Amino acid sequence: MNSCCKLLVALPLVLATPALGQQQDSRDSDITVQGSVVREPAEVREAVQHITSENGVDEPLLRMFAPLCLSVSGMPRSANDFVRERVETNAAEAGVNLAEVCGDGRVNALLLVVRDPAAVVDMIIAEQPDLIALPDRNRVAALLAEGAPVLHWANEEVLSEHGGRLALSDSVVGATGSAASLNVSVPVNTHGRARRVGATHARGIRSTVVIIDADWLVGMDLERVADYATMRLLAPGLRPDLHAEGYPPSVIAPFAAEAGEGELTRFNRAYLAALYDLRPNAPATRLAAAVAQSYDGER
Repeated sequence: MNSCCKLLVALPLVLATPALGQQQDSRDSDITVQGSVVREPAEVREAVQHITSENGVDEPLLRMFAPLCLSVSGMPRSANDFVRERVETNAAEAGVNLAEVCGDGRVNALLLVVRDPAAVVDMIIAEQPDLIALPDRNRVAALLAEGAPVLHWANEEVLSEHGGRLALSDSVVGATGSAASLNVSVPVNTHGRARRVGATHARGIRSTVVIIDADWLVGMDLERVADYATMRLLAPGLRPDLHAEGYPPSVIAPFAAEAGEGELTRFNRAYLAALYDLRPNAPATRLAAAVAQSYDGER
C-alpha cells in the first residue's frame, strides 16, 4: 500500500471539523479569477525570480508527472469532496493528468486539516518515516516552533529527461565481472547522455503533503482553501514566505481569513500554465520568462 494511504488509516483521532465561511455544493460553483492588480510581464518575470526556490541552471523544475490522486481529510465530507474536486479541476486546466482510478494505493497528494499538526508530524515520522525526508523534518520542526498555520513538503524522484520512470537494474553501469551485480535493483538512467545543454533527467513529485491547522480556517471560504492547496501541491517551488507587497497578487500570500486573495489569480494561473507547459527536463531558469509570457497572454 502507498505510504500516503497508510497514513490516512491512522489519522481519524487528529482530524478536525473547522468552522468554514462557506460550504458549497461543487456542482453549483464556477471557478473565477480574482485579483485586480495588473503587472507588466517584466515585473512578473522579476517576481518569479524572487519568490521561487527554483532558479538553478543545472536542475530541472519540480512538478507532478504521475496522474494526480488527491485525498482531502479533516473537514465535513461535503467540504472534503468540494475541495478535492476543485483542486482536480484546477489541475486539469493546468495540464496535469488526473488518475482515472484514484484508489487507496494510488494517492500521491494529501491535504489534511487537523487539530494538532505537531501530533500528525510525529505520527508520520514514527509510522511512515519515508513520507518525510530528514531535511524536510528539520524545516517542518522549525515551522512548528514558529507556530506556522500550514506545513508543506514534497518528496521528489528522478525521472528520465522525458518525465518517464527510470528502468530498474541490479547491475553496475559500465562494470563487468562478478563485481558488477548489486544486491538490490536501483533506478538507472539508461537513456541519459552527457551534454552541454539540457539536463539528462527530470524531477517529479512522488508525493506531496499539505497540513493546515484547523483554527486557521475559521471564516475562510472553501474555494480559497482549494485554490491555496492547488498551488502548494502542484507548484512546490513557489515560496509564499518570499512573496512581498507589490508583487502580482497570489492566493498563497498572505493566507488568512481576513486578508489576501480569495481564489486563483491571473498570476497563479499563468504560473501553473507555464510550469506544466515547459518540457520535462527544462531548467528552472526558464520558468520566469515562461510565466511572464503566459501572464501576458491572459490579457
